Amino acid sequence: MIKKASEMNRTLRALVLASTINAVFAISHVAIGSAGPAAGAEAAIAQQEMQEQPAPGTDTFGRSQFILSGNPIVPPRDYAKGLEVPDTDDYSPDESGTIYDIAFLGIENGEIQFEVRGYSIADLNSPATGQTSHFPQDQKTVEIRDIVIEIEEVTEGSLTYTIAYRK
Repeated sequence: MIKKASEMNRTLRALVLASTINAVFAISHVAIGSAGPAAGAEAAIAQQEMQEQPAPGTDTFGRSQFILSGNPIVPPRDYAKGLEVPDTDDYSPDESGTIYDIAFLGIENGEIQFEVRGYSIADLNSPATGQTSHFPQDQKTVEIRDIVIEIEEVTEGSLTYTIAYRK
């Protein structure tokens, strides 16, 4: 009788453990959610966890894009000159800020946050400077320097948008 109770106890513990593990996976899946683009938007880039993604190319300007917070929405360029990759002979390696990108940071205190990040021609992969700009959460058009961002949908963690370049 004691042996049978011990086997039942072991079986019950195994079932409880398996159920707990399944519940944890189910809850974590629900908590993570599934961020995705708004209807009709293209994913600007494949998203990976906790890693900044490269900005979509300038050839995507004018098309609906989707990005998660913390990622750039335009690539580093000297937009005052055009959309081309900057020529190293045109810039001093000590200069930063003329070449810039814009990153979507998310929403904080009811405001959309973008960061204008300045680059040196010596390193177009790592920003040398940054300045955060804040806009009302319900604002649908944001102008930053030579870039116009048409906001289709914004959440705390994602942005669906279209870029227009004005020269």
